[in-house]
Amino acid sequence: MRPSAHWVKIIRMAETDEALRAWRRQNRRLRILALAFIVLTPLMYGVLFVLSDGDSSPLFWVVLSLAVTVPALIPLGLVVWQRRRGSAWAQPSLLLGVDKDRRKAIVKAVKAGHPVEAQDHEVAVNTAQGLVRQRRLLWIVPFFLLLWTWNLLTGELEAWDVLIVIGIVGMCASMPFQIRDARRGVEWLKKYQNIPPQ
Repeated sequence: MRPSAHWVKIIRMAETDEALRAWRRQNRRLRILALAFIVLTPLMYGVLFVLSDGDSSPLFWVVLSLAVTVPALIPLGLVVWQRRRGSAWAQPSLLLGVDKDRRKAIVKAVKAGHPVEAQDHEVAVNTAQGLVRQRRLLWIVPFFLLLWTWNLLTGELEAWDVLIVIGIVGMCASMPFQIRDARRGVEWLKKYQNIPPQ
């Protein structure tokens, strides 16, 4: 997959190869995720079929496997399609294009409100913008909370609802940190976004 015209502009702005590296690394991750869905989901349903002692038709398990795999791949395809079109939300973070030590230093500087080295300025701006964008994901927590509360009130609780509760508790526990990081991102951008790197 080649970068879109929009992403090429971002790469030129960065004037480094971090953006291309980030693009390649995200490609690799998307391929692994797609492969995991394509291979592991039918395999899981195959195991369930074997464990069911032939109580149900093999066709039932094939259809069930496809019914889970195909809808799961649709959002992945949407991300790839939007990335090729140049949608900003689907582009990889420039942090993916730097090594682990630099990544840690950049994130630490942005969260602490400190300037970064000139070579890391574009990556730091991109990182701070990513922290600010995290706020948009916070609406997911009330949605899941309402969904689970509805199940609780109607008495339609299943065994897997325990996993939902664990997920909701984890999301609620992470909310203050996401809000804090978003504020730090805003503060860093106010201070350093428009200051040309020295």
